[in-house]
Amino acid sequence: MDNYNKKLERAEKRVKDIKGFYSHAVVYVLVNIFIAVAHYIVEHRFVPDEDLSGWSYLTTPIGWGIGLLVHGLWVFGLGGTNFLRSWEKRKIDQLMKEEKEEFENFKRFE
Repeated sequence: MDNYNKKLERAEKRVKDIKGFYSHAVVYVLVNIFIAVAHYIVEHRFVPDEDLSGWSYLTTPIGWGIGLLVHGLWVFGLGGTNFLRSWEKRKIDQLMKEEKEEFENFKRFE
């Protein structure tokens, strides 16, 4: 049963991570649509300004897109999830061992 609980916890965490990525992607799309529309309105309704065109408009989608790409690689296993899983397992084992030792030390003083 303990093995089942561990698998269930891992599956729940995985679903939470995937859901977080999809939420991130939706916010990315919505915000960048807003930025594109705002940029279009400013460029075409008012006097065009060189500072508003080109590179300055693209920095947010490009920078954020790189972050979204890294997030996607991490969530879908192409960027180090095995490392993360093994680190989490080691950390959980370490903390469980410390808890057990603390409990045994406390029990000894009773």
